[in-house]
Amino acid sequence: MDWGRGARIPTSALPWLDRIMSRGGLPAGVPFSNQYGYDDPAMNDLIDRAAVELDRARRIDLYQQFQVRAADQLPLIVAAEFTFITVASRRLHNIATNPRWATSSWADTWLEQ
Repeated sequence: MDWGRGARIPTSALPWLDRIMSRGGLPAGVPFSNQYGYDDPAMNDLIDRAAVELDRARRIDLYQQFQVRAADQLPLIVAAEFTFITVASRRLHNIATNPRWATSSWADTWLEQ
C-alpha cells in the first residue's frame, strides 16, 4: 500500500480502510473500528456516499476522492505492512471464517479426529 500523494489504493482494501482507520462518529470502544480517533466530516461524507452509490463510475470517483484526502491528511502512517498466511491441517475446521480472522475469536474452531 502506498500512501503517497496521488497514489491509488486498491478498491478491495477500501471497506477495511474506511471502518478501521478513517470513519469517524463511531461509538467509543467498538473493537477494530477507527481505533485512532480520526474524524473528518468531509471524509465521512465520501465514505457514506461511496457505500451506497450504485453507479460504478461515480463510486470509483468517490473512492478516488477518499484516497486523495487520505493521502493529504495522513490519518494513519503505516510503518509496517503485515502479511498473514494461514497454514493448517485439513482436519482443522472454522479457522478463517471472516475477513478479520487474525484478530477474531476461534471459539467455533474444531479439530476433526
